[in-house]
Amino acid sequence: MKQLIDAVKYIHSKNIIHRDIKLENILIDRNYNIKLTDFGLCAIKEYDNDHFTSRVGTVRYTSPELLEANGYNESVDVWGIGIVLFKLLTKEYPFDGKRKSSIFRRIRENDIHYSKYNLDHDSIRLLKKILHKDPYYRIELEDILKNRWFKN
Repeated sequence: MKQLIDAVKYIHSKNIIHRDIKLENILIDRNYNIKLTDFGLCAIKEYDNDHFTSRVGTVRYTSPELLEANGYNESVDVWGIGIVLFKLLTKEYPFDGKRKSSIFRRIRENDIHYSKYNLDHDSIRLLKKILHKDPYYRIELEDILKNRWFKN
């Protein structure tokens, strides 16, 4: 996870938003180093306050703000990291379904019921911060690395 966060921090420092962070786009070499791949859907920011409106990415990793017409920024990548972490810890997606429309509805309307998963308190607290529906309150990449979950 630290390597993934470092990779996303790096691309954000270059004004790139990946917009499709998912397990399938994370490769691991024989030395257990990760490589973030598939920049086909990325967006490049020209200005700090740029927001994008196109709906791109993989359904189960879609952030709530990407579904809205108000626009989004780098926060969609933080959400993608959260979905990756959730999937690694639980082997499930937090919002799932058979149809794209039902998954999108769950992302918009449903809360994650962490109590049904066998997760420790530090994992739940971190996931709640990463997967906050409102990007304004979503944790920043730097703060994820400072989180107690990483230290334990």
